[in-house]
Amino acid sequence: MGFRVIPVIDIMRGTAVHAVRGFREDYRPLKSTLSVASDPVEVTLGLKKKFGFDELYTADLDGITKRAADIPLLAKLCAIKDLSVMVDSGVNSPEEAEQLLEIGAAKVVIGSETLSSLDDLRKIVDAAGSVKVTGSVDVKDGKVLSKCRNLREAKTVKAAKMLEGRGVGELILLDLSRVGAGTGVDAQMVEKTVGAVDVPLLVGGGVSSIGDVQMLREAGASGVLVATALHCGLLSRREIDAVRL
Repeated sequence: MGFRVIPVIDIMRGTAVHAVRGFREDYRPLKSTLSVASDPVEVTLGLKKKFGFDELYTADLDGITKRAADIPLLAKLCAIKDLSVMVDSGVNSPEEAEQLLEIGAAKVVIGSETLSSLDDLRKIVDAAGSVKVTGSVDVKDGKVLSKCRNLREAKTVKAAKMLEGRGVGELILLDLSRVGAGTGVDAQMVEKTVGAVDVPLLVGGGVSSIGDVQMLREAGASGVLVATALHCGLLSRREIDAVRL
C-alpha cells in the first residue's frame, strides 16, 4: 500500500463542523468548496468525487464528549459505496466497538483522550481483532490527553508504545492544537514516533499544503489525515495522486 491521504469529517449534532485547535465549544458548521451544505454525507460524497478517496476518518464529537454517539448518521457514512470508514466515537468497551463494526465501520478508533484504561483497550482488541482497531495518541499543546493516568503522564512516544503494546493494528498521532490551524506539522515528533513503533502511523493536525504531506511521507509516516486543506482548496487531486504513489 502506498502513502495514504485520508479525508476527515468531524460531526457534531448531525452536522459536519470545522474543527479548530480542539476548542469544540467554538466549532461551527463546515463551509466547504465541495458542498453547498454541511451535511456530512454530501460533504463526503463531494470529497470522494473530486479526489477519488477510498478511505474516510470520521470523529463523532457527540460520542467523544459522551452526549451519545450518532449511530444513524455513522451508519449512513459507512454505507457509502467503495469507502472504508474508520470511526472515533469515544469507544471504551468491546460492546461499543462491536456496535460500530455492525453498522459497517471498517475500523474503530480508540482515542487516548477518551480511553479509561489500557486494560479496556486490550479487551477491545481481543474482541474485535487488531486489524480493526486503530489507536490514537491525542495530543494538545504537547501533552497527551487521556482519562487513563498512565497515558496522561506519559510523553507522546511512550504513549504510542503503550497503545501498540495492547495490540492495535495501526496508530494515529493527532495533534489537536494544530487541527484546523494550518500551522504545519511536527516532523521531528513524527520521526521519533515512527522510529519507536512497528505498526503503521497516520498523522493528523496542521497540514496546510502538499509540502506538509510530502514532509510526513519523508519522515516515515504511513499516511496523513486531512480536513481544512481539502475543504479550502489548498490541495489538488493531481498533487494528492502524486504523493500517494
